[in-house]
Amino acid sequence: MKQRTRLFCIAFSLMMAASIAGFQSVAFAASIDLMMGTSGATGSWYPVGVGLSTIWNEELKNDGIHVFVQTTGGGAENIQMIKSKELDMCTLGALTVNEAYNALNNTTHLPNLRTMFAFQATSMQPVILKKHVKTGHFSDIQGLKLGVGNPGGNAEKMFNIMNQALGNFTVSPERLSPANACDAIKNGFIDGNFFTGGAPIASLIDLLATPGLEIQMLEVTPEDIDKMNAISNNMWTFGTIPAGIYDGFDKDLHVAQAYDALVCTAEVPERVVYRLLEVMFNNLEKVNAINYSMSHFKTNMALNSLACPMHPGAVKYFREKGMSIPDNLIPPEMK
Repeated sequence: MKQRTRLFCIAFSLMMAASIAGFQSVAFAASIDLMMGTSGATGSWYPVGVGLSTIWNEELKNDGIHVFVQTTGGGAENIQMIKSKELDMCTLGALTVNEAYNALNNTTHLPNLRTMFAFQATSMQPVILKKHVKTGHFSDIQGLKLGVGNPGGNAEKMFNIMNQALGNFTVSPERLSPANACDAIKNGFIDGNFFTGGAPIASLIDLLATPGLEIQMLEVTPEDIDKMNAISNNMWTFGTIPAGIYDGFDKDLHVAQAYDALVCTAEVPERVVYRLLEVMFNNLEKVNAINYSMSHFKTNMALNSLACPMHPGAVKYFREKGMSIPDNLIPPEMK
């Protein structure tokens, strides 16, 4: 009897061990790691990406979902890294999303690009040395050496649209990252830079803190926005950066804005995108605390200026929240 009891215990232990191993195998198989591209460390997308990933990784441990954030050169590099499958998701401006999904302007074609949500308004924030200021408006760039962002990046594309719409001013463009442009301004190599992003931009804060350096942001009018919309599919709005967001700017600044989006590939599972959105919108207080650019973000802003179809997981989530999804944002796989 004792021998049979001992054999039963051994058999039961082996069975339980196999069962636990099988469970662990299933859990591991269900886990997913996502690589998210943002911008350079001083760009506006990077802190947003870090903030969102921190919320997701804390809340989704038991789901087996983990989001890794990667610094990149921004829009053009994110597109290439999505194409080469180095990224599963990334931040992009509406202009770049539209170009990539529709294969416009020689941009890499990404028919599998899907939008998760719009998250912040990117402001056009051109600044020049104060000694070059004549009117305080965009036309003051005439004849200057101006940083316009990374080659082929979102900033350069936005600069080209703005310049074309407002006068085709002659400048000497320098294709530099925000951090390198700041160094170039400090060292006297360029006269200003075309910053883009949600205010405040870290590199612009750094530039404004430079002793003895006087710069001014160039503003736009509602009429300027109308001219920009006439040539670029009505994606621009007239926005305001409140006084005090940047040291030394003691009045509201009037700027052109377009919305950025978090996009992913169609291959990301529906349940994963659904859970990412569910956790994010269930933790809006944490999302609003990421930085100023996210401080006013709300659920009803999530469909602003979307330029390609939504991911099925996003369609499912927002429909459950009672939001109507326009037909042009329904992805092909759901039609």
